[in-house]
Amino acid sequence: MNFRIDSLKHKNPGDTLFKILKDAPYNVLSERPYKRYQGKVIRNIIIGQVNVFNRVSDDIQQSRNSIQKLQHLLDFLHVNTQSNVIREGLFFSEKKDTVSAYLMAYNAYYLRHLPFLQTAEIYIQPLTDTKDSVDVIIITQDAFEFGASIAHSNLRLYNVNFLGGGQRIDLAVSLDKNRSPKIGTAASYVKYNIGGSFVDASIGYTTINNAAPIDTGVYETSFFVHLDRQLYKPTVRWGGGLTISYNYSMDVYSRSSGYYRNYAYRYFDVWGAWAFNVKKLLKTGFENSTRKAISLRYSILDFTRQPHQDIYRLDPNYNNRQYIIGQYNLFQQRYFKTRYVFEFGRIEDIPSGYNLALTAGVEKWINRKRIYTGAQYERSKIYTKGNFMVTGIGLGGFFKNGIEDIVFAVDNIYYSELYTLTTWRLRYQIGLNYLIGINPHFNKAINLNTERGIIGYNSELLQGYQRLTLGGEADFYAPFRFLGFRFNFFTVAQVAQLGDKGELLFGNRLYSVLGTGIRIKNESLVFRTLEIGAYFYPGAPSDMKKVGLTLKSIPNIRFRTTPIQRPEFISFE
Repeated sequence: MNFRIDSLKHKNPGDTLFKILKDAPYNVLSERPYKRYQGKVIRNIIIGQVNVFNRVSDDIQQSRNSIQKLQHLLDFLHVNTQSNVIREGLFFSEKKDTVSAYLMAYNAYYLRHLPFLQTAEIYIQPLTDTKDSVDVIIITQDAFEFGASIAHSNLRLYNVNFLGGGQRIDLAVSLDKNRSPKIGTAASYVKYNIGGSFVDASIGYTTINNAAPIDTGVYETSFFVHLDRQLYKPTVRWGGGLTISYNYSMDVYSRSSGYYRNYAYRYFDVWGAWAFNVKKLLKTGFENSTRKAISLRYSILDFTRQPHQDIYRLDPNYNNRQYIIGQYNLFQQRYFKTRYVFEFGRIEDIPSGYNLALTAGVEKWINRKRIYTGAQYERSKIYTKGNFMVTGIGLGGFFKNGIEDIVFAVDNIYYSELYTLTTWRLRYQIGLNYLIGINPHFNKAINLNTERGIIGYNSELLQGYQRLTLGGEADFYAPFRFLGFRFNFFTVAQVAQLGDKGELLFGNRLYSVLGTGIRIKNESLVFRTLEIGAYFYPGAPSDMKKVGLTLKSIPNIRFRTTPIQRPEFISFE
């Protein structure tokens, strides 16, 4: 590709991307690199695309001959993202728009979070022949579009950017000789940012029980359609989503009529949000501007067939549920650029700001109508050395002849600054979580088997309505890579307590874990991060082992793109 910019002429776009990434400032607010160009006219928008496995300097030196040939072959098989797909994802246009530092920062964040790009940068090139105009260069690098996974008896194949069109195709098959039918299948299609509307749409079906069934010990077929539009930038006024599905149970293991739960249900969920003071934001600027938004959600779960067993007749999982909830948000958000939080060295955008959400609604469940109110506050604070803290607190509950299903939750995670140890990188985190349920009616007892419990716990003996977890993790990022794979060596320690809702939690027994392991990831590929871990559980309950070895894939973890999400009840789990 021939750039029309003097500083980029005759250069490999991959070298340019590498230089921009290497020189990109981090531990700074995301808008800072663009501020000196604020208000300048955008003359041209130039898109430069880099091959998936484009490597420079030290990587090329260690990746010659057969490995390089393999990378060239994979690049040949891959179809780069179409330039119009990138253009449809821009918040500005050439000739008529001017540079807004905050919109540029939000746009770079949006592009980096597209699931088919491994990285993206927006770079502003000043012009020598005029001082009031600039060229904007968008440089992107795709992730390799093909992927596969094998889990138990399931084989899954997927393409995250089919034909370079910003669309995803998933196919899966399950072969299990113990079930009937022996073969199960699943397929789905996703189109991102339809026609530049920033609406994502998906449609699909599954007969392999991977669409979040309503209960444990059941097997479901599901057909679904989903639409979603986030409030993806500060100046957008509306967002929302729609989910429709039809689901029914399958007796794949030929259970007797006394054990098989024969049911079917329809699910409909729609929500919308409206942001205020957008015009004021455009006039006064984005810095330190408090924003307001309201959102409304309607959801219904309608059973067309219920299990015939008496034990499930009044079980909340198998009864109709309908609710409508509204939310008012008061929030402020900017982004902070850093590295080595969840990823293995590429730029990450950390939200900085706060969100106050006030929620109210009405729910009807098992012919029981009740009112809900709740309040949540979240704050992300960035410190001068690049360390930051994310804090959340929430209180919510229902009213029906008194208060019931009250939930109080506190989350706090501190992320240290990034330390350099010779050529290694170190960042540690310390987290605290507290959860209590008061006057439970539908809420069931919690345990330690969740993300907010203890890593690797799998015990049904420990239950309660109050939980406290304290933990820490240190992540050591290796300076070397092998065949493009990067390595994070981690150590972790956690302690937790469970108790009943009416007792003093600190008098209960401590449960703990000590662990170490390694996480492996190739950021050019769309595969999940591979984690290998060894854990020791002193004082573990009798229904689980004291030593655990794990080999699992973990999903990519990222902070939320916007504080305005689909209104939810504060969960108790």
